[in-house]
Amino acid sequence: MGEYSDVYVAFDVAKRKHAVAVAESGRRGELRFIGEKWQHRRRIE
Repeated sequence: MGEYSDVYVAFDVAKRKHAVAVAESGRRGELRFIGEKWQHRRRIE
């Protein structure tokens, strides 16, 4: 069987921009910034 570990996902949600990061558990766990997505307001017609 494979080995399992904990992973934490963080979402930073703001009015204009959203960001995502992933962190492995433990003091020496790797932290990875996944990216940002700009929020564009579009009018629905």
